[in-house]
Amino acid sequence: MTDRIHLSGRARCSPQVLWHTLVDNRAAWWPDMDFAPHPGAPLQERWMEDGVEHISRGTVLAVAPEKLLSFRWTAPDWEAHTVVSFELIPADDDGGGSGGATDVAVTESGFSGLKSGPELSEAHREGWAFHLANLIEQAEK
Repeated sequence: MTDRIHLSGRARCSPQVLWHTLVDNRAAWWPDMDFAPHPGAPLQERWMEDGVEHISRGTVLAVAPEKLLSFRWTAPDWEAHTVVSFELIPADDDGGGSGGATDVAVTESGFSGLKSGPELSEAHREGWAFHLANLIEQAEK
């Protein structure tokens, strides 16, 4: 089992626009997540699945506007937390857009500390692919 998952994409917008979407317009791409972009701020994700409410909680670890957002989080049935990081890197805009482009990567690590690590890692890989696509789509609007 790998302890870490990593996905990346390119948004045809500036790092400033992508950052704004990531932290200020979060409801447009991840409505279940709530946090303030400040180190030490609490973080919470609430969602419904099969009529049951689930809640994951965590803490914002690092914030570097237009560059990095990192947090740790856990669910009630996890034995440990995982750490998630979003990294934004200015890129050459090969798409011809006027706002530049930004490479964005999401990494989550810490699965080896969880009994359900292999299953959770695969589920989160699918979830992050979904959220990353939504983030990029919303930032490019």
